[in-house]
Amino acid sequence: MKICFVFLCLLLSAMTNVAQNDTIDECSWDTRDPEFPGGNVGLQDFIRENLQYPTEALQNKIQGVVYIRFVVEPDSTISNIHVLRGLGYGCDEEAIRIVEKMPKWTPGSVNGKVCRVQYNIPVCFILPCDKLIDTANLNDDVHYDYEKIIEVAPQFPGGEDSLNHFLLSQIVYPKEAQDNQIQGTVYVGFTINEDGSVSHVRIMRSVGAGLDEEAMRVISLMPNWIPAQSKGKPVQAHMNIPVRFYIR
Repeated sequence: MKICFVFLCLLLSAMTNVAQNDTIDECSWDTRDPEFPGGNVGLQDFIRENLQYPTEALQNKIQGVVYIRFVVEPDSTISNIHVLRGLGYGCDEEAIRIVEKMPKWTPGSVNGKVCRVQYNIPVCFILPCDKLIDTANLNDDVHYDYEKIIEVAPQFPGGEDSLNHFLLSQIVYPKEAQDNQIQGTVYVGFTINEDGSVSHVRIMRSVGAGLDEEAMRVISLMPNWIPAQSKGKPVQAHMNIPVRFYIR
């Protein structure tokens, strides 16, 4: 079965740090990031060829970004793979599986010395062609193909840290949820248009008690994103992010 997806290729970020034993310590100056065989293009091709959209995520039309962190060791192997921010519905496990399957990287270095380097990869699961998805006949053993590739994923101004700061600064915990001690994660889907504006905000996974409405309100307040790109041109993209509500 062939299904139309958009796969937002990776926004790569390396945290170049020397490791002493199992600790990643700060390192500075003349640094060289680790490199996947074939560079970013090779990495994008590897992800595109190996990623299988989880059946549970397809059936529930879940889309968004799984942020994975791992360490590229001096011997070029990958270690310490874990999820920084997940989506659930099998997407987290699939993103980890892809990283575990990767071939050896060219290791990073600091001041000419090969060292351990911590690396972050957002793996995007995007469904722009929902009407073409036959969710009644999905098969766990089928490799679902990708027909369209967005070469550069959309980015919140200032990156992920700025996005998290924005959400924390804007969220007002609904009184109904506080009174009833209700907490959890609301998954909000939205569209980032060619001009970076946000539209079509919708709930992908609900918690209720006013949390859904508050999550949608805050997402609707977001400033324009840096839009996705395909072949050097801005294009529309769909995103899904978790908005967490926890009572402390």
